[in-house]
Amino acid sequence: MAPKPRLSREQTEELIELVCQKPYLYDVTDPDHADATMIANTWLAITEKMGLTDKGFNLKDKWKNLRDHFMN
Repeated sequence: MAPKPRLSREQTEELIELVCQKPYLYDVTDPDHADATMIANTWLAITEKMGLTDKGFNLKDKWKNLRDHFMN
């Protein structure tokens, strides 16, 4: 099995900046947080903006990992 791709430090910082611009991705009190279609489309747009569409990255999982690591 091939190893999972890893983001560089610069890519990780870009991911954080892009997600922070969309509070409904992480703020459960945001009214749009419950809109699954909007959430999925936003993750796709972030992946495309970072040029990682065909690279096997799951940025939603990466964000969750970062959030869990630094919030606890």
